[in-house]
Amino acid sequence: MALHEREVTQYRTDGYLKVPQVLTPAEVAEFLEEATAMLRRHDTLQWPSEAGRVMDWGADAELESRLMRRLALHPEVTAIAEQLAGRPLRLFKSELLRKEQVGSAPTPVHVDEGAFPISGELVTLTAWVALVDVPAERGCMTFAERAPS
Repeated sequence: MALHEREVTQYRTDGYLKVPQVLTPAEVAEFLEEATAMLRRHDTLQWPSEAGRVMDWGADAELESRLMRRLALHPEVTAIAEQLAGRPLRLFKSELLRKEQVGSAPTPVHVDEGAFPISGELVTLTAWVALVDVPAERGCMTFAERAPS
């Protein structure tokens, strides 16, 4: 899947880009089944907050599951990421996140960049691949612009 130049420009201007339907429905079903099974095995890993449980979380999914590694390195996802970055990339890590449809606490405002022990002139990029529909009222992904340093 090749992006239009206007999408690349939008990403470089806004810092994010939503690209719908990158995976086939069959792929989504397969990855969702595996992700659900993995989170069931690791249901003690939760992100708590003062307001309650934010989400279930599984770290380094690509190391535990061949299927999750296939998702993390999916050729359509990586082609889009590399087009946006303007250079080849390599995988640093993958994670599984699950927010319950009802009852999850809001995700606190946070900065992911601190979780990446990367410095210098390297390009970092996060790809969020939703395996279920996430309507706005359920708390879909949002971004806030970081203040200049």
